[in-house]
Amino acid sequence: YMGKFTELDEFYKSIPHTPQVDYEYYELCHNYEKALEIYLEKIYDDKIIHESKLVSYSYLLLQLHRYEDVESLLKKYYDSPRDCSPAIVINYLYAKKKIKNGYDYKSKLESKLLNAQYISMSTLEYVALYALMGDKAKLLKYLKLLIKESPSDKYNVINWPLFEEYRDDEQIKSVLKPELHKCQIKF
Repeated sequence: YMGKFTELDEFYKSIPHTPQVDYEYYELCHNYEKALEIYLEKIYDDKIIHESKLVSYSYLLLQLHRYEDVESLLKKYYDSPRDCSPAIVINYLYAKKKIKNGYDYKSKLESKLLNAQYISMSTLEYVALYALMGDKAKLLKYLKLLIKESPSDKYNVINWPLFEEYRDDEQIKSVLKPELHKCQIKF
């Protein structure tokens, strides 16, 4: 639905609304303030903390440039080896990078993720890791792999705030371009 909100609006009006549907609609429309409001009021439960909820919440805060809030939200999880997932590390260190000029986030990424023995990372997390580290060659390698494994995940990459400096890069754009498939009709 990238930029075609009329189709999305029509679809949204035609389906039953739940807090999750409303949240995803506003996120797709890039109305992150409204998405965050719905998320906090109806989805997020601070008594039951799941990693996916922390990642979603921090993602919305990053979209709104609320880096101090991300740092505050994720710090205790970042500091805990047991509760620290790659996405939490990446979002936390991206926020730290935005808050503090000259912050040595690259060595933290290396020690927390690349050199860690028991960390398992998804291809999407590797894309984010190398985007944050500024390693374009590895970013391209994992981005191509990600699109091969899960083509729709390229939209997650495009919208993730830490990827903003790569959105205008020609090599990255060529990898992310929509694929055109020709219809072959056999008679």
